[in-house]
Amino acid sequence: MKKRIIAVFITVLILAGSLSAISANAMSRVSSDGLWEYEEYDIPGYSKGYTILGYRGTETDVTLPETIDGHSINSAALNQDSSIVNLTIPKCYTCFMTAAFSRIKNLKTVTFSREYEENDITYFGSIMFAECKKLQKVVLPNLLSKEMRYSRAAGTDYEAVILPDGIFQGCKSLKEVVMPENITEISNCAFENCTSLEHIEIPDGVMYLNDGLFDGCTSIRTVNLPSTIEAITSPGVLPENATIILDTNCEYVEQYIDNLPDTLKPNIMIENPTVVIKGDMDGNGEFNINDVTLLQQWIAGIRRIDLSEKGDFDENEKININDATFMQYKLAGIDLKYQAN
Repeated sequence: MKKRIIAVFITVLILAGSLSAISANAMSRVSSDGLWEYEEYDIPGYSKGYTILGYRGTETDVTLPETIDGHSINSAALNQDSSIVNLTIPKCYTCFMTAAFSRIKNLKTVTFSREYEENDITYFGSIMFAECKKLQKVVLPNLLSKEMRYSRAAGTDYEAVILPDGIFQGCKSLKEVVMPENITEISNCAFENCTSLEHIEIPDGVMYLNDGLFDGCTSIRTVNLPSTIEAITSPGVLPENATIILDTNCEYVEQYIDNLPDTLKPNIMIENPTVVIKGDMDGNGEFNINDVTLLQQWIAGIRRIDLSEKGDFDENEKININDATFMQYKLAGIDLKYQAN
């Protein structure tokens, strides 16, 4: 395991060195407002343009600028001592260097645009957020781009959309990740040593889970796996003490678990979660007029079952007669936009 992790870091260091060499001849500049350091870059075969190298301001909630001094910006690699706590990344950013946001001391949340087209992002580097010790939540781009990989097992190239190596490695406060919708593979050590991570949902469409994915994730309790999983690269990929939840029957994962060493089997279960139907107050798998009646009774104080969580049909954090009214509209085929009260 240690050899594999070291190999990942060596690869990353080589990549990082290459990227540094590419831009070494460029003169870094400071924006006219004094807030940003930036420079031109060129990664042959991938992307070129202007990249932000650092933030000099004191704001904690920051949206990366789309232009600086008349130059369109499409990449960022922020300095570790930045004051940024909450970072927003617009759609114009299409190239993300290796270790682009790693080790930023104060960073807690990152929100990428969710409006990317499939091939907008030209480069999405490894260990992007590695060792961001305070990072708690990341909303990744909705779509990443396809790339070619070589399969040693099949002896051929294949097309994949990849969550890269070690992207959250060492993010000890990480609790929530909103994944891209189109990824098909999650690379080595993606969540290694994310010691606060309790739950992870692998998106539908993911086929391959690679080595060290959850190594050191000591708090993880549940992992949702889609039925699209076709390969898990080694016996130690899934966390030992977690509940493995399958949304539908997944023969590959069941067989994978059956073939695990006996020392691992007692710590892994498979559950088929109940599908939650909005408005289904009695939990019978249907939404009908009986559910409306139950909610009306609950609002009137006749509380045979607890609807304190299910009853907020219009999702405005209140349970009142409006929820029952909107339920009736929904049953009648009138899908009104809910209004907060």
